[in-house]
Amino acid sequence: MWLAVLILLALATLAGSGHTALELSSDHQYYRKYYAVLGLKMGRWQLLPPVIGITVKYYSSITRVRAKYNQGSTRYRSEEVVVMLSVKGSTTGFIIGRFATDEVNTAIDLAYDTATGFRVPVNMYLPPDRFTSTPL
Repeated sequence: MWLAVLILLALATLAGSGHTALELSSDHQYYRKYYAVLGLKMGRWQLLPPVIGITVKYYSSITRVRAKYNQGSTRYRSEEVVVMLSVKGSTTGFIIGRFATDEVNTAIDLAYDTATGFRVPVNMYLPPDRFTSTPL
């Protein structure tokens, strides 16, 4: 009985310690969405659709949480900069990086490095009132 409980607890701990991610093959021909636990990656390789560009986008969302014993509600704002592979035939693409808004330069560097590898353009959708470019 105790052994079964310990095994279930160990399995639950392992499952909770894992993470999901996207991986590209070194030749940029395949991708897989995988789940990793203790360094072991589980996922099936699939042919990557043609990449037509790298997209950098700003996302903002507001979540409203109503308090049970309070008349008002609390609003939480979430902001991030996302770098995506834009692929032919898809409206969503593949997210390859998520960054805090103060890491926008790191996101842009990733976009240009990735675009160089795929030989595609970078498309940026960053609001000019939030992010300004400085001439070199």
